[in-house]
Amino acid sequence: MIRVLLAEDHSLVRHGLVRLLATADDIEVVGGAADGAEAVELAGKANPDVILMDLSMPGMDGIEATRGRSFRPTARSRSSSSPRSPTASASSPPSTREPLATC
Repeated sequence: MIRVLLAEDHSLVRHGLVRLLATADDIEVVGGAADGAEAVELAGKANPDVILMDLSMPGMDGIEATRGRSFRPTARSRSSSSPRSPTASASSPPSTREPLATC
């Protein structure tokens, strides 16, 4: 099971992503944050495998949230505002994932 945390300030988009991800048998959405500060807090509590983070949010944005933050070593960060990067594959087994990568 892949544990996903979503960080998106637009509630309609965030809820749509939750509903979309809920259709996958191997994905569990463990939290949804409206800004970067909330994402950092939830990441510490929910222990996600993947963090899908919007770059542009009010307050602490996605870039600031991922820079210098101490997410657990296997957590991955994926920007929802940039193209897919080969270094942050959610399909890789947890043991082969690199530490936090911002995209």
